[in-house]
Amino acid sequence: MVRKSFKEVMKDDVNNTFMNVDEFADMHTVDGKEIPVLVDDNEIIEREKKMKSNMDGVYVKQKLIYVKADDFGPLPAIGRQIVFDGKRYMVTDSTDEGGVEFEVDQTQLQRIELKLKDMKAKAPQALKNAVNATARDAKKDLADKAKETYAVKSPRFKKAIAQKNATASNPTATLKITGAVNELADFKYKDNTSTDAARGKVLKASGLKSLQKGNLKAFITKFGSGHVSVVQRKGTSRLPLKKLLSPSIPTMVGNEAKVYGIVKPNIEKNLQKNIQKQIDKILGGK
Repeated sequence: MVRKSFKEVMKDDVNNTFMNVDEFADMHTVDGKEIPVLVDDNEIIEREKKMKSNMDGVYVKQKLIYVKADDFGPLPAIGRQIVFDGKRYMVTDSTDEGGVEFEVDQTQLQRIELKLKDMKAKAPQALKNAVNATARDAKKDLADKAKETYAVKSPRFKKAIAQKNATASNPTATLKITGAVNELADFKYKDNTSTDAARGKVLKASGLKSLQKGNLKAFITKFGSGHVSVVQRKGTSRLPLKKLLSPSIPTMVGNEAKVYGIVKPNIEKNLQKNIQKQIDKILGGK
C-alpha cells in the first residue's frame, strides 16, 4: 500500500470535503467562471466586528472565501480586484493553505566536522542523532499546540504523526501527518432546541456558533448503530441528511497561523541545541 504524503492528504481534504458542493462548498461565479467556493461567514463576522470597533462611522463589507488553486489559478496579488457573484471586491489578503512537510537537511555536517576535528568521522552519526531528536521534539510540539488550539473531544494528534528517522547516510527526518476528515460531532457542540439550530465550534478560543444555512438548521441525531452526528437536511424534505464535517488532523496540524507556523521557528533552534548536545557528548567521551 502506498502511503500518502501530507500534501496529498491535504489535497484530498480540499477536493472531497471543503470544495464538495454536497458538503460545505457552493457554486459561485468568480471572475466570470463558476467554481465551488466555501464562504466562511462566521470568521468574517468576527473580522468585521473588530474592524467596526476601530473605525467609527465606517462600514466595511468583506468576503472570506476558500477556493481550490486548480479552479482559481495563481494566488491573487494584494490590491487586485476580483468579481464575486457580480460584485467587485479588492483582495486585502491571500494565502496558500497547502500542506506541511517537515524535513531537516544535511548542511550542518561540515560545522560538526570542524568542531570534532580529528574525530570528524563521528559527525554523520552525531547529525543523525540530532536530527532524529529534533523530529521527536517537533512531533510533540505540533501535537501539543494542536491540542491547545482545537476543541477536539478526544485529541489524537500525536498518534497521527509518523516519524521517519534519519540515517547516517541520509540525515533527513520526515514527519507525516495522516487522517481523514473529522465530523463536527468530534468537536465541542451544543444540541439544538425546538427553535434554534445546534451550535458548535472547532477552535477552543471561539464561541459556539449557530449551525444554520438559510432556513436549514443543524441538529443532533443518533443513528441505529448508536453513532451520534451533527447533521443538516439537504433541502425541505425530511431526507436526505448530510453530516457536518470539520478539518482533518493534517489540516489542523498544518495550520500556518495557529499551529505549524507557531512551532516552526523552534525547529531550527532545537536542531542547533541537539547538534551541540551530540558534539559535547562525543568530545566529553574522549
